[in-house]
Amino acid sequence: FPLGVGADEVQISADFDSSDTGLNNCGCMDPSAFNFDESVEYDDGSCIEIVLGCTDNTACNFDSDASLPNNSDCEYAAEGFDCDGICLEGSNVTLTLSDSYGDGGGSVTINGDTYVLEGGSSADFVLCLDLSVCTDVTYAATDSWDYENSWSLSDDSGVLASGGAESGHVGDCTFGCMDATACNYDADANVE
Repeated sequence: FPLGVGADEVQISADFDSSDTGLNNCGCMDPSAFNFDESVEYDDGSCIEIVLGCTDNTACNFDSDASLPNNSDCEYAAEGFDCDGICLEGSNVTLTLSDSYGDGGGSVTINGDTYVLEGGSSADFVLCLDLSVCTDVTYAATDSWDYENSWSLSDDSGVLASGGAESGHVGDCTFGCMDATACNYDADANVE
């Protein structure tokens, strides 16, 4: 078209079948990419960066951007808790077991679960309790020096219950006589 004359113009029409021409051989040519394809001849910009991560959507650290699973690093909520450590049922309560001598000792059983101070001065255990009911806290000595042991249960508001080498209760407890035939019977009592 040097002179811009339309008469010199030639138009050619052609049908292309990409399977015969090799033009469909496009893809990612970066060997460090997740979708690298060594058979492609043309890089089409479709490369996806390799991102290792937890691909289990029930895990607390699920990574929706992960292109390769690394599920050995998945972290899960403790039984009865969500991923933020909040109780699924009941209230978050911290049980602190203490030993004044610092060599451990003493255990407390709450709702059938036993917590033991194996060693040291103290240990904290986070548990879920229904504070709308009265719950028994059963102390047991684990050595000959039970007078060194103590326990406390607390939440964000402060100490809910505590004791030395003794059992106790926590929650909505009403102390009184529970014998319906007694003169001092208390219908509201849930602890003798």
